[in-house]
Amino acid sequence: MSKIHWMKFYPGDYLRDTMHLSTEEHGAYLLILMASWTSGGVVEEQNLPNISLLGVKKWNQVAPKISPFFTVENGKWTHPRVQRELLKAEEAHRIQVESGKRGAEKRWESDRVPNRELDGVPIAYQIPEARSQNQKKQDQNLYSADFEIFWNSYPLKQSKKTAIKSYTKARKSGVSAETLLEAVEKAKRESVKWREGYVPMASTWLNQERWCDEFTPAPQIKGNPSPAPSLINDILAAAHIGIKRRDWSGLHPAGRRALKAVGGRQAAENLKTSDLATWRAQFRRAVEAELAQEANHA
Repeated sequence: MSKIHWMKFYPGDYLRDTMHLSTEEHGAYLLILMASWTSGGVVEEQNLPNISLLGVKKWNQVAPKISPFFTVENGKWTHPRVQRELLKAEEAHRIQVESGKRGAEKRWESDRVPNRELDGVPIAYQIPEARSQNQKKQDQNLYSADFEIFWNSYPLKQSKKTAIKSYTKARKSGVSAETLLEAVEKAKRESVKWREGYVPMASTWLNQERWCDEFTPAPQIKGNPSPAPSLINDILAAAHIGIKRRDWSGLHPAGRRALKAVGGRQAAENLKTSDLATWRAQFRRAVEAELAQEANHA
């Protein structure tokens, strides 16, 4: 849970991105945003009907409009903007805490007095043991908040203790938490290997400075641009309804062909929650291939 109990809100940015939402959808989205803020930018998909106060039936109708604002993976909805703002707030809070500690140390320095004498010589000004222990705890937790946000975003959750060491090393070398988080989100969007499931351990990714990786986009056939993202999103939203409500009537023809390519309707409806992210990635690639084929024959 985030230690920051206040959340910055940018009305201009929000309205620019959400003018297509209904009043009910605005309410659901804002409630999920607030829940996301308190939980490190990530919320469990199974909790969304309750968080949105809509109930399961109504939520299934609203979800396709809300899901494009999030990265949906392994039953978790992640909001990249919330994670970035959390990192900024955590960093500002850390700087404020450190400034307060420095001020307190100065006061301690001026308030110290000899507490006893040995052979007539005052023993040097001592700091209570409790304060020393509290300092150690604060040092141990210095980067815990932003690391948890990074860990929640990273797709492979293995060897967390090793990842913490590598993460701390990277941060101490001068790499910002926001840079690491944005690099992970970029790899999730653009890395072909990641989409196919070949994700390195977080410690390996950090030790090899993979946040500097650049990805080469797939070559496009001249005269045939990539399929419009809005059409792809509409097809993905229709597939979401199909899985949740077993209603595939709104699926685009390219989506129907893609659905058949990834196992068909029955296989999609019987998916486990843990398998949804993998299926969505496969379905999206199939949709892109079908739309590109349509463009080639146009």
